[in-house]
Amino acid sequence: MSNKTSTKPHGTIHILCGRGRTGKSTWARWAAERASLAGRPLIVVDGDRNNSTLASFVSDARRPTHANDETVTAFLEETTAEVVQNGGNALIDMGGGDRIFSTVAAQHNFFKVLPQFGVELICYHFAAGGRDDFETLVRMNAIGLMSRRTVIVLNEGLSAPAANERDPFASLLEGRTVSQTLESGGRVVRMPAVPMATMSAADGLFIGIRAASEGKVPCGDDGQPHPLAKPLMFWRRMELRAWLATMEDRHRDAAVAEWLP
Repeated sequence: MSNKTSTKPHGTIHILCGRGRTGKSTWARWAAERASLAGRPLIVVDGDRNNSTLASFVSDARRPTHANDETVTAFLEETTAEVVQNGGNALIDMGGGDRIFSTVAAQHNFFKVLPQFGVELICYHFAAGGRDDFETLVRMNAIGLMSRRTVIVLNEGLSAPAANERDPFASLLEGRTVSQTLESGGRVVRMPAVPMATMSAADGLFIGIRAASEGKVPCGDDGQPHPLAKPLMFWRRMELRAWLATMEDRHRDAAVAEWLP
């Protein structure tokens, strides 16, 4: 294996960090489905040891066999090594507040070593307006784990404006953490809200978000539409389609689309 730096990434690892209930799994589903529909191979990893939400919707998502630190650590090491050896792209959704990634990244000096083998590491940090939403980002910056490509994802669907604030993210955006990230080349994108009833109805079908927006239903073992499944009603489908279109527009306008899997 050569250790010469490649001008074009041999592979890319997308790592999703942040507290629970900030939208990581929903964003991961969207990004994984987007890559799949475009015919781009992607290793999807559900690294949340307490919740298998992502694996419930991405049939080929990988999960650690056990939830203990040793198993999850080995799992991350094996996944990153696979990208180094074989190339390709991987998307890793860590559990809310999980510190395993930052521990393993520091131990193996991911941010210095991986680029030497042509592997780009892109970190996504999610926030829903909470004061501690960037705890992982702050901790990683403090120990020198700053990716050349970092994306801050602000989830509008889970935020609420504070008193006298029109923008629920105003305080976070004015903070030192975000300023440092942007100065280092990071980017900010806002994840649009989608009505909870609409996403819940789509979730209940256990099919892709786009498929649900097109009125499709899950199929049985015979490959035929399940006779008891009902497609989303018209207005639910329109809401999903609008959300998908806005996701594309915002990631493009924030110059994040070019970094996606």
